[in-house]
Amino acid sequence: MADDITTLYANLSLNEEENTTIPLDASHLNVTDGSLCLVGKILSSRIINFDSIAAMFKRLWSPRHGLSCKPLGDNSILFQFRNRVDKQKVIAGSPWLFDKALLALSEVSGTQIGSQLEIKTCPFWIQVHNTPLGLMNRNFATTAANTIGSFIALDVDSEGLAIGRFLRIRVNLDISKPLRRVIKASLNGTDYILPIKYERLPNFCYFCGIIGHGDRECESRLLTPAVIEKFKRSLNFHGISVDARGRSGGLALLWHKDTSVTLRSFSDRFIDVDVELLGKLFRLTGVYGEPNVNLRRQSWNNFKNLATTPESPWIICGDFNEVLTQKEFQGSHPRALWQMELFRNTLQHLNMFDLGYEGSPFTWSRLLTSPHTQRARLDRATCNSIRMTSFHGRESTIAPLSFRTTTSSISKSRTVIRTFSDTTDAAFSGSRLAG
Repeated sequence: MADDITTLYANLSLNEEENTTIPLDASHLNVTDGSLCLVGKILSSRIINFDSIAAMFKRLWSPRHGLSCKPLGDNSILFQFRNRVDKQKVIAGSPWLFDKALLALSEVSGTQIGSQLEIKTCPFWIQVHNTPLGLMNRNFATTAANTIGSFIALDVDSEGLAIGRFLRIRVNLDISKPLRRVIKASLNGTDYILPIKYERLPNFCYFCGIIGHGDRECESRLLTPAVIEKFKRSLNFHGISVDARGRSGGLALLWHKDTSVTLRSFSDRFIDVDVELLGKLFRLTGVYGEPNVNLRRQSWNNFKNLATTPESPWIICGDFNEVLTQKEFQGSHPRALWQMELFRNTLQHLNMFDLGYEGSPFTWSRLLTSPHTQRARLDRATCNSIRMTSFHGRESTIAPLSFRTTTSSISKSRTVIRTFSDTTDAAFSGSRLAG
């Protein structure tokens, strides 16, 4: 928002008086008691209430000489201490978290703009595991720390030794980059992979590895044109894609270059095509079900309008964002009956039959604290009776296909639907947001 406003003002047509620039020098810079101040920013995609931030950290830090807090906008805040010791204790205790979101801190600069505050570093304690005993020293710790940030300190015992179960290092991390999972080292011809564990780690994105947003808000996971092109090249497939809307959605239908595919229609919830395979024609519709429960009824009605007469062999597959029965859902609370009934009625209206699955019965999970973990079979392939009759005797099943998208050193597999008909396959992918 702040960047948009800055761009808007920069493009304004100014009159002669407005276009006059005031010359400034260092004498104009003056932040009252700047040496006793810190600026902080809560790295979260949601707006946090200022009073909540101020109250929590006043209570958490309990500075002996008091603390004043002032809002700067956009989850940014100015902390004004009255004693240098209190300020240094806060710095030494970093990282600080607010509701599992990181509070990034920095010294005050007179050229900073509160609503556009960017803090790119934060100190963390890291543990480097599987470190050879001979490398548990300050020299290696400094080198290792500088590969992922900048070295601050090494944790040693009363005798000044760092030998133990792991090497514990204080590192100033660049939080604008993905978190590193390992450090690779080579000594005397032997290669070592040293796992990194972070102490007091805040919420971060498991998809791209960057602190400050979650999986759902990650731009890297969207099916953007660049991502689709990457998949198409790596698989040597052709494809059709529908761009994501903002930070959600995005569809793609990919097929082998030797398969003939003709587009019927598309929307942000489906891609509908005709396929010619081994001399036979059939219809294929790739689906991404409406994630907003309140819009489900209208969405299923739109799917019903895809029905045509006379019928032809037809497969509908993808992430429907719904289950057919309670057996396809596990959680602390049962699935709403009306949601499942709407889904069943839609498939019945379209004369669709479930094709079954291979492997795990669940295609989606939300790993909340036990016993609140949720699992569901949201992905499936269905076909009509004509399709089953036309391809009688030929195996047609559903199984997971994983694409691996990598950003720096953090990667995460995405599951899509793969339908098999003889020897040729097609893949449909929808950006999953659980409903």
